[in-house]
Amino acid sequence: MTLKQPTNAKGSSLLEYLRVLQPFLNEDGVTEVVVNKPGEVITEGRKGWQFHNVP
Repeated sequence: MTLKQPTNAKGSSLLEYLRVLQPFLNEDGVTEVVVNKPGEVITEGRKGWQFHNVP
């Protein structure tokens, strides 16, 4: 999945916030991406549930 370039300023702000999730969205086999709290992303895929620290 690739995020499309927005056509307005509000879309640009959202795209910047979502940029940290792009590697998880692009990863083969990932079926779910979860953000429950700041600094942590949880993914579900072939290896089961995995926790990732993010900035």
